[in-house]
Amino acid sequence: RRLIKAGGVYINNVRVDSDAAVIEASQVIEGRAVLVRVGKRNYHVLHISDSV
Repeated sequence: RRLIKAGGVYINNVRVDSDAAVIEASQVIEGRAVLVRVGKRNYHVLHISDSV
């Protein structure tokens, strides 16, 4: 929460403004990944898979 309030969290290079934010289907890249950045140098890729 502290990082979000300070403006340090991004999803697909778009700043997250609220700690209640939810990743939506429109934010998923090519239907299978989401890029999350925390701070300036910490990048993470979330791989999305179909649930059975």
